Amino acid sequence: MCPIVLLHFNVQLPSNMFPLAAPPNFSTVTRDVYTENVHFTEAFVVRVLTSVTAACMYIHEHHMMHGDLYAHNLLVDTFGNVKLCDFGAAFFYNAQQSYIFERLETRAFGCLIEELLSRSTCCANVQRSLQQLCNDCVCTNVLNRPLFVEISKRLEHIVSTCQCMLNPGHA
Repeated sequence: MCPIVLLHFNVQLPSNMFPLAAPPNFSTVTRDVYTENVHFTEAFVVRVLTSVTAACMYIHEHHMMHGDLYAHNLLVDTFGNVKLCDFGAAFFYNAQQSYIFERLETRAFGCLIEELLSRSTCCANVQRSLQQLCNDCVCTNVLNRPLFVEISKRLEHIVSTCQCMLNPGHA
């Protein structure tokens, strides 16, 4: 099952899930607001990124762009499982446009990586790999950004090479 949920008015949120962050405010302008002193485990970070990647791959297969892929639109549980929500900025595109639109969403994903890394302690290999993925995702040349299919493969490689993924909860 794809980790996506479409929220409509009067829909109850799953009781075990909560927004990863609050939307930006006047102080942060473009960055989501996280709970003060929040710290995520390495396994939580990788699970969130893996779940978001799966959700993006799913909607992109259907030629849909979320359009607002940020932490305040991610519901998470304590293990890092994600429900992507708030499709208010979403739109459909034709297959010929996929190479550009999907890479625009990749930039937002890179910002998410950066935010999660700044609130976690990862082993050196994972830190280095995720930082490189982040850099690739926010590359100023849009066409050089990876698609989510490539991101998924890179995350799978990170998981397969790291011994630190035993405790997925966040601290």
